Amino acid sequence: MFDGASGLMKTMVNTDKNISLDVTQTLLYYLSYPDVKKQWPPSGAYIFRPANSTAFSLASSVQISVAKVNWFV
Repeated sequence: MFDGASGLMKTMVNTDKNISLDVTQTLLYYLSYPDVKKQWPPSGAYIFRPANSTAFSLASSVQISVAKVNWFV
């Protein structure tokens, strides 16, 4: 389930077992490690090298869309 005001996830539900769990979702990012002396590769598609351990908030709300997909085999 998603919060109507922020668009962030607020509850996860296992409908098979009828279990509900409240969650808090946050979107964070890290600054990438700079490519200073070409001794180490910077962060990229396959390497996660943050510049430090500080995480920054990306957004306090998001816009969500619901799409119905019909799969044909």
